[in-house]
Amino acid sequence: MALLNIYSIISSVFFLFGIHFFSKKICSIFYLNKNLYFISSITLILFLSLISYTLNIYDNENINFIHVIIFNFFVVLSFIYFFLKLKSNKFLFRLIGKSNYNKIYFLLILNLLAACLIPVSDADSIRYHLGQFNNFDFDRSFNLHEKISFIGDSLNHIAFSNNNLNLTSVLNLACLLKLINLIKKKLNSNLRLSFISIILGIPIYLNLMISQKPYLWICFSLVYIIYLYYKNYYKQFSSKDNFLIFIFLFL
Repeated sequence: MALLNIYSIISSVFFLFGIHFFSKKICSIFYLNKNLYFISSITLILFLSLISYTLNIYDNENINFIHVIIFNFFVVLSFIYFFLKLKSNKFLFRLIGKSNYNKIYFLLILNLLAACLIPVSDADSIRYHLGQFNNFDFDRSFNLHEKISFIGDSLNHIAFSNNNLNLTSVLNLACLLKLINLIKKKLNSNLRLSFISIILGIPIYLNLMISQKPYLWICFSLVYIIYLYYKNYYKQFSSKDNFLIFIFLFL
């Protein structure tokens, strides 16, 4: 039982790595721009959420079973991803980096990850963003929350069906780190520490990050697209790349 509880807590990390691995393969097959790997991952998550939302609308009796299949398919893919990565003995060394700055940054991220893995505790997430999918709701005669949820909370439903209560918070962190890594590459070494300190020091981030509200990961994804266009990456985009961006914005 303890192992199952531990798996439920960390399964969100495996799921997102599986999404990342699958998205990279899709981009490779269709020759999409490597700068859009992240957007392809978010688009895939939005598409899976749309499937869940559609099943929810029509009260599909197999919805929880389908959620379990979807979730664990990407978990299995993550194991394949880790196996391929760990074949390189330098994988962990590259992950942490050489400088003291990188090591401190790595430890800071581990601290934030630990905060995001803690099961949700804020009332809004418990009652609304996750609570609307709770089969033990005592009053189901009229549930305002259930009437207004959309595909952002459908991702929570996929997680809830797999006894995972922190998928959105881990996704929030992943999107924030992706945005930080993109921008810091354009800064000189003297400005990087200040930039990261300012970004990670904003109090509202921690409050929103550890909740199951689907705000941060969507906002950071939109900022990522805006940044790519601001830096003129769009000049490298093919028609396939632009179609992916269209689908992402549409969802």
